[in-house]
Amino acid sequence: MLDKVALTKIQNHVSGYVWHWIYEEHGRPIMVVARYDTKDGKTYRQFAYEDGEWKEGVPSTPYPLFGLESLRNESPLKSLLICEGEKCTSLPHQLKWSAISTTMGAQNTAHADFTPLRHFDQFIILRDNDEAGANYARDIATFIRKMKPEANIQVCNLMPDMPGGDIIDWVLQKPLCGFSWDGYAKLSDEHLTRVSEGLQAAIKQCSIPIEDCKIVNFKGELALFDGDPRPIANTLCPVPPFPIHLLSECLVQYLKLCAKQMCIPIDFSATSFLALIGGIIGRPIRLEMRPGQRWEEVANIWAVMVGPPASKKSPTLRRMCRPISALESLAEKKFSETMKVYKLDKKQAQEKDEDFDTPEPTLRRYISDDCTTPKLRELLSKNTRGLILRSDELKGQLEKLDKEGHEGDRSFMMQCWSGLDFYNEDRLNRGSSVRIPLTITWISGIQPTCLAHYLRQAILGGNNADGFMQRFQMVVFPDLEKTYQICQEPMSDDLENKIENLFITIDEQTQDVERCLRFSAEAQQYFDHWHITLENECRSGAHPPYWESHIGKEPKLLAALCIILHVLQEVIENISSDEISLSTLKAAEELALYYRKHAHRCYESIQSVEFSDAIKILGFVRQKKISPRFKPADIYHNNLGGIKEKNRVASALSLLQDFGCVAQEKIYGANGRPSEYWIIHPKLRNKE
Repeated sequence: MLDKVALTKIQNHVSGYVWHWIYEEHGRPIMVVARYDTKDGKTYRQFAYEDGEWKEGVPSTPYPLFGLESLRNESPLKSLLICEGEKCTSLPHQLKWSAISTTMGAQNTAHADFTPLRHFDQFIILRDNDEAGANYARDIATFIRKMKPEANIQVCNLMPDMPGGDIIDWVLQKPLCGFSWDGYAKLSDEHLTRVSEGLQAAIKQCSIPIEDCKIVNFKGELALFDGDPRPIANTLCPVPPFPIHLLSECLVQYLKLCAKQMCIPIDFSATSFLALIGGIIGRPIRLEMRPGQRWEEVANIWAVMVGPPASKKSPTLRRMCRPISALESLAEKKFSETMKVYKLDKKQAQEKDEDFDTPEPTLRRYISDDCTTPKLRELLSKNTRGLILRSDELKGQLEKLDKEGHEGDRSFMMQCWSGLDFYNEDRLNRGSSVRIPLTITWISGIQPTCLAHYLRQAILGGNNADGFMQRFQMVVFPDLEKTYQICQEPMSDDLENKIENLFITIDEQTQDVERCLRFSAEAQQYFDHWHITLENECRSGAHPPYWESHIGKEPKLLAALCIILHVLQEVIENISSDEISLSTLKAAEELALYYRKHAHRCYESIQSVEFSDAIKILGFVRQKKISPRFKPADIYHNNLGGIKEKNRVASALSLLQDFGCVAQEKIYGANGRPSEYWIIHPKLRNKE
């Protein structure tokens, strides 16, 4: 209650004081509304408690509800009454019924705090018999429906024959007919009994579901939405074309024709080619990044081609691996000849009863398509220059690493990325210890939706936010050709042989060779400046952690590209030098920037996948594969549209909600746990 000093101050604030109403919260007054009548008409003033005294004004939004202290009352109607204005609400309060109203009239419902009503399921809105009363009922019902979608909302007009009539008018004309009452004063117990009995009967008789009241025109489902749905549109960020001008003429001719014959972007063929060259060079050639600091990098790289199904990622990779087949044939021939000599020497030694300690020859391996981690360690122990891991679909390999119990496999693969680490394998049953050089070149393809799943894990954190995906530095996600065209131009034998011989020469020149390349003086100065700029960018805090992790690994990419371009130039031009020139470094820098921009598109494609899934979900409703009111499980349990991940459905629905296309319902059961439903905007259900 207000003390006498505060009440007197409010009563004397302006002339014409009539009545006041106290807003309480937890038994404490928080606001007062007072009515004053003057010759110009009635006016209302609000007062809030501030700095130890009551001052004219209102608390900050959201505004409190009038009648919060009545919510603990037991109403015979089993519903919470909502009235328009404090005067009308005070009558149910005299009856010890629960009733509330909003402050500052029907036009301020948007600023009211309705959260105290979240525990109620039954509502009756006692509306005034005018347009403002109908609008007030519709606005109140909208806020309740958003907060409590399962609520039962009734509307009641007690005075349909009196324009502007309200509950006070009903009392004066019905139970208190002939009795003089100003609508404010406390009624006697006898009058309250008469009003209570009559009001209960009248409300029960006049109440109807608010959706059935044509004057109010309340659309229950539309109440969950803020206006009409907005168009969903999304495009991938632009990416540059592959800088083919950086390569020599014979390579340009070969890569362009390969891409043309398959009607694919040259990005796929050129990236596969460069990664394969890096895999053939492998571990023997190192690049000293800064003199005297023992910072070295090698040519192995992890590459991935990103494209939708049927974008010919796998055929491109197989096509670009043809020169590797020639290397494998030569290796098998050499192994066969060496094995014959080995067996003959061993037989002769046995016949002469001599010791024979020559190690058994091993077959040089270049590519593995699918192998277990133990087998991969065995292959690496016999192929110290490194190995190329070729995966038609990266998703399959990543799924193996994600299986429970394979955490060590994921860690092992990460060790293979730098190309310079060793793995010390000690086996008691074999009685030996082996120091295995870990150098893997990984080339693969993946669909954008699958890639988005793994990149999302890298972004959101958790066990898989370990920098694994950021190791795929040579990444391409180009725009595909809009129309397919058949290329009649054949690949000449001469050009095919040139490329095949290029691979053979690089392989021969890197056998049993340990080379250490260095930057020229001007290239070293240029690299140092590039590296300082990169490190400051990583430490600036301007980028999210996942992107800092990605660009922080670019020195490895730049070094591998420098080695690859340098070796290609040596073989094609028949020259030899251990210095990386400034022109080679700048070419590698341009390629690294190209791959950075494609990687950025990949991370942005997460949103593109969400857009694609969102459009699919709208289509499911129009095709009647799901109902307009559905659960997320209706989609991912049935693998609709290939969307089988719970998180993926949640992301798409969140996006649709942002565009006003869906609204969420939470139905609370007896156990207190909510069931989640989603409603498609009615205007989208039959839209083509």
